Amino acid sequence: MVLFFPALSAGYIGDDWAILTLARHSGSPFAYFLADHSATYSYRPNGVLVWHLVTVFFDDAAWPQYLVQIGLHAINAALLTLLLLRLRANRWIALLLGVIYALHPVGFGTVLWLSARYDLLTVGGVLALLLSMDKWLLRERGSLLLIVFSAAWAAGSKETALAVVPAVFGWILFCRRKGKLTAISAALLPFLLALLARWWIFGSSGLDRTETGVGLVESLMEGVLLWLDLLPTVVFDTSLPRLLSLFVMLIAGAILSIAFWRQLRTADEHHTRQRALIAGASLLLMPALLQAPITSYMLSLPSPLSNTTNLRFYYMALAGLTICLGQIPMPRLGPIRITIGAGLLLASITWAVAGWSAASHWQEMTAKPERLKVIKAVGQSLAAQPYEPGCVLYIENLPDSVGDLHAFLDPIAKSQQRTSAASLDCLVLSEKPSAMSITGSHRTTKNLPEGVPIRYARGQVLEARSVLSGRLWMSFPGVLSPEEARARPGTTILRWDEVQSKLVRVTGASTSAGTN
Repeated sequence: MVLFFPALSAGYIGDDWAILTLARHSGSPFAYFLADHSATYSYRPNGVLVWHLVTVFFDDAAWPQYLVQIGLHAINAALLTLLLLRLRANRWIALLLGVIYALHPVGFGTVLWLSARYDLLTVGGVLALLLSMDKWLLRERGSLLLIVFSAAWAAGSKETALAVVPAVFGWILFCRRKGKLTAISAALLPFLLALLARWWIFGSSGLDRTETGVGLVESLMEGVLLWLDLLPTVVFDTSLPRLLSLFVMLIAGAILSIAFWRQLRTADEHHTRQRALIAGASLLLMPALLQAPITSYMLSLPSPLSNTTNLRFYYMALAGLTICLGQIPMPRLGPIRITIGAGLLLASITWAVAGWSAASHWQEMTAKPERLKVIKAVGQSLAAQPYEPGCVLYIENLPDSVGDLHAFLDPIAKSQQRTSAASLDCLVLSEKPSAMSITGSHRTTKNLPEGVPIRYARGQVLEARSVLSGRLWMSFPGVLSPEEARARPGTTILRWDEVQSKLVRVTGASTSAGTN
């Protein structure tokens, strides 16, 4: 895990700012379980709770958040190795596969983006649930309590945790002990409660409210196909040509199928190999369907794998594939064993070097001095902005090098404010599209301030909504042009001065703030 350490000097990026704002200004952490707590109609209370706990002790510092990411990934690799051993994989193969899982590019792509914490928590919960189920099948003490705890851990982390449900049913099917109904109830109850909570909060699954641009059925089909199409490239090496990766995947699939068929012909008392293959296949393939509404968009963009954050869509699938690989019988011939081991070791070393490079690049990208100056200046400017109903802080001339900051200027500014500060109720916009706006409790209506356009999706208004039981408001403003900003009252216009590296006031009542 030392390979991730360059990331400890990295900063926040993209959706991180929205989650950080919600975590810092949420009030009671119990609100995450009973109220809307996201910008994307998601029910992921465990993930936001972890964010909140880190901010309680370390405020808005980024390095503790990255340390949590690294720790969660290390725990997942350890849980996966332990599961392989309990499923009777060869000891050395299990250890080597655990190392490969920890060092694979998919792991780095998931760990480095703080917003992907939901995926880290989900896989940890799913692996813990499978371990707990195995304990129950072997009649070990306390296994039912572990099943309930791990299922709640997974179900409250992300929707993709549902991928483990077919494995739970499959394991119960092969079970010969009494108490099947009790075990399956303990495993499924947290998932049922999570689904009911989602429906109660949103009035639906929430999928009908996402900005996908196409219908649900179309997005499911397109997302699954795109996900499967990129799977070979992701698993073997994102730098390989698509057709070569597909060819290698087909050959590997044929070899695995033959090996699995031979293994399935011999079953032990607890059907260990059958259970392993059921769990592995479920975690490998089910994420394609469960993530389809978002992958239909994210993986349709040009060169989707050049954005390493998209590798998170395969984090659970890699765990499933690893479980399957653990069941391949080791050849009896020494030279073949040595060749396989050397190949896996070489892959681990190659990925380790690439991982250090990826972490270093991430640090350079998210913690550029100019970027950090802009972030600090935006927060200070909002803190100095006197509150009045309908106030807007409009920022011009930001350097192109800060790319993603334009879309997240509002949560960037809000994440640096004191809890319940009046400045939370002012919008922060620029001349470029804004992803969202988060305002505080002084705002009593879902309408945007007069003169601020509303964003549309599929011809329909993206309506604002209250989150965290009315403590905050989530809005989706459209693009406000410089001319419109100057024409509306209550707007303070600031311009980035590249020479002085600070924001200077162009017009408006507030004083500017910035960094020298």
